[in-house]
Amino acid sequence: MNLWSIKVNISTHNFNRQRSEQTSVPSLFDRNKIARFVLILCFGALLSSCSTPNPSQDLNDYLTNQISDASRSQALLALSEELNHQIADMATDLREFDRQLRTFNLDYDAEASGFVALFDEARENRLQHRAQILGTFLDMRKITKPDEWRRLARLQIKLATYKTRAASPL
Repeated sequence: MNLWSIKVNISTHNFNRQRSEQTSVPSLFDRNKIARFVLILCFGALLSSCSTPNPSQDLNDYLTNQISDASRSQALLALSEELNHQIADMATDLREFDRQLRTFNLDYDAEASGFVALFDEARENRLQHRAQILGTFLDMRKITKPDEWRRLARLQIKLATYKTRAASPL
């Protein structure tokens, strides 16, 4: 084997390796394609969030336009607003409980009785909020007719789902 054949073999080997490296990288990892994909994804998310109607507006429209009696409509609007405040208060208390639990949990010397007291207080708050929210629902149900209540309950479920997703950290 002479020097010339070794050079040809090495150069052919390098050429084949370069070709195989170029063809082994899938076109999926092309920066331009990734950038276009991310842009399209962001644009789609923006459009979907803009086109999603606000369920609270649907609920208010239903209460003002579809309830025949104006006094019942106004009472339901007030109860709906009260319900929203009660739910917001409950969420605030839950966030405070979470903060206290995390702080207490960081203390290595914390005693079990402290945890029990914290959870007992959270349970009492939850029961109070449950009673308030249930009372408001029952007051709303007293004011409505059966067909109105069915539609109102569907809208409230839609609103609760919307708020849950909006508050979700994911």
